[in-house]
Amino acid sequence: MTNALGLGRSHCSPRLATHPFPREVNAIIAVEDANFYRHPGVDPQGILRVALRNILRWRFSQGASTITQQLARTLFLTRGKLVYRKLQEVLLAIEIEQRFSKDQIFTFYAISRSSVSG
Repeated sequence: MTNALGLGRSHCSPRLATHPFPREVNAIIAVEDANFYRHPGVDPQGILRVALRNILRWRFSQGASTITQQLARTLFLTRGKLVYRKLQEVLLAIEIEQRFSKDQIFTFYAISRSSVSG
């Protein structure tokens, strides 16, 4: 199966592959959190990669939030760039991942994004 761009494999779970808009689901996951189905709510490699990039540039221009972390921030936290808030986000993301399936989390994320942007 290919992704939304017709390259490589799909990022969708089998259940979301039957979604009315599987290409859009694949595109969102590919852009926002390519490792969504492979991490426990937090992507340590992503955090290290972005931390190194930010250190090398001497600024905090990029975040490393997974879809689950973004959902936690949208539902429960503020958007401030504080270390304490980021730690809360990580802990909430792990809790969310323990309580809900990846497909449920993606659905909650999509709903929260549509209500925020529209």
